[in-house]
Amino acid sequence: NLGKITALPGASTSTQNFGDKNVLEEVVLPNTVTALESYAFYGYSALKKINLDSISIMNGHYHFKNCTSLEGDIILSATRIGGESFLGTKITSMRCDNVVNIDFDAFENCRSLKIAHFGSNLTTIGAQIFLNCSALEAVIIEAETPPTVGAIIFKGASSCPIYVPDASVAAYREAENWNAYADRIYPMSVYDE
Repeated sequence: NLGKITALPGASTSTQNFGDKNVLEEVVLPNTVTALESYAFYGYSALKKINLDSISIMNGHYHFKNCTSLEGDIILSATRIGGESFLGTKITSMRCDNVVNIDFDAFENCRSLKIAHFGSNLTTIGAQIFLNCSALEAVIIEAETPPTVGAIIFKGASSCPIYVPDASVAAYREAENWNAYADRIYPMSVYDE
């Protein structure tokens, strides 16, 4: 009964409290669950769908790593996305309006990811967050000040446009590590959803 807990612990065995890793296909989290710990659904290869609307805390890393069937659009209210949190999933879009920090390799090998949209609070992006995200069509960042960014965030990814606030385009194009993508940085006003 997930309704009685506020945080999901890390998955440590193939038959964690909330189902067999190789069988569980869908999880409906009640609004009372607001936090995920490291490895919460690590390796749940059959998991296709989970609602994360109420998740505001993602402690640690590897939350959905190797959930190779996880697909669709993800909406998060979390302020942090841990390292390798969605590595190897089939998610198609990510929207996280409250995120402040995105750790290393967060979306590595998400080869179905097309749109990534982050809010105005974003301050730090780890290295290689979009490693091998070959389907990326757009990255939208609402932060007016360019976030500190790790090197090579788009290695093996498509040459998708990066949309930022109109008044911040020059700042992004000149910022350290962002300047490597200067020709791909556009004002948000030209983004056509």
